[in-house]
Amino acid sequence: MILKRYIYILFVLSILFLSCKSDYEKEVEKSKELTSFLRTEKLPLYDSLYSQIIRARTNPSLHSLLIDSLYQTTKKITNLIDSLTVEVEKMDSTGENRKIGTSLLVISPAGLELTKGAKAIQQYCLDLIKDDKKKNILNEQFSKYKGYLGSIEFNEVYFSQSSSSFILMTLVGLKNDLIKSTYFALADKD
Repeated sequence: MILKRYIYILFVLSILFLSCKSDYEKEVEKSKELTSFLRTEKLPLYDSLYSQIIRARTNPSLHSLLIDSLYQTTKKITNLIDSLTVEVEKMDSTGENRKIGTSLLVISPAGLELTKGAKAIQQYCLDLIKDDKKKNILNEQFSKYKGYLGSIEFNEVYFSQSSSSFILMTLVGLKNDLIKSTYFALADKD
């Protein structure tokens, strides 16, 4: 009788133990949910805004070259982010692998290009915007990166020990921030 009770208690405890998620599993799940949300976020169409600016040009100027540089860099870096997200998903469909970030982003040319390109986009946007209030809005948007953008520390902090689901969330979030910033700067015509 007592043995049956112990077996029953062990059975119930093992079911409870197996049904509990670790903090890591919760982090992975939350990252996947946030990535899914970020992917469905409606982003502004900076391509059409850039095309309008090009059609309205009357004479090339330094301002126009800055606009071209912003557009081209945003295109290049968002395409890089897209290819990196595909690569991360191919390397780990579970979202739990913590080793992907180091090889793919921390010690790679792609990782260096990503962080330098993202910093260049931020700087182009700040150079284009003339209004201090709008510059503050832009700086606030990038404040979540804690000044790491443009440095090797960015990749180490955000990718070196992160799960692949967190890497995807960071990449998609960064892409969205860069697109929004580009649109914001291109829309500031004054």
